[in-house]
Amino acid sequence: MEKFYERYWDGTEAELADFRIKWPILQQFIPLDGATKVLDYGCGKGKILSEIYKINPQSQLYGADISKIALESASQTVPAANLLLIDENQAVSLPSGGLDLVVSLDVIEHIYDTEMVFQEFNRLLKPGGKLLLSVPYYGLVKNVVIALIGFETVYEPTTPHIRSYTENTLKKTAQRFGFKPLKFGRYGRFYPVNRGMYLLAEKVTDI
Repeated sequence: MEKFYERYWDGTEAELADFRIKWPILQQFIPLDGATKVLDYGCGKGKILSEIYKINPQSQLYGADISKIALESASQTVPAANLLLIDENQAVSLPSGGLDLVVSLDVIEHIYDTEMVFQEFNRLLKPGGKLLLSVPYYGLVKNVVIALIGFETVYEPTTPHIRSYTENTLKKTAQRFGFKPLKFGRYGRFYPVNRGMYLLAEKVTDI
């Protein structure tokens, strides 16, 4: 997987295609408290980190990614952030229970070991800490549309997506790993064929 994402980020811009669609909605969840500790898990080349810095330059920012190429670029984009390499167990070298917010936007659909990454989210966050996720939206009507006119594009085998979430499975997965869903929403296009969806959840139990 590491080699795949080194190739991926070697040829991919920092601002991904859906940034201008989702960020105007998701930026409202970034805390303004100067003491806030925020991790962008799967930070890529640092675009989201740079936007968080604009909103709250006093926050303690961390970025983590599996790609060294991406992190090298992020270090230029957001010099104030502490950048970390995600290891083969989806883990980040930060102490347990120290973060106020973990942001992971359009990342978890790329990860094989769903259980391990949600366990890591839980470990990293303090009690009451928040988890902000976004993933591509899938629902019954959209899946029918995909089957009729977009199947070859969505399921093209060289794309990086390996998991698909519905509103129900996203919420249930978060709950299974100690999180309470607080707010759910969709963005892009119109319901029921939205482009993406997000979940803000709170850590309520250690696992």
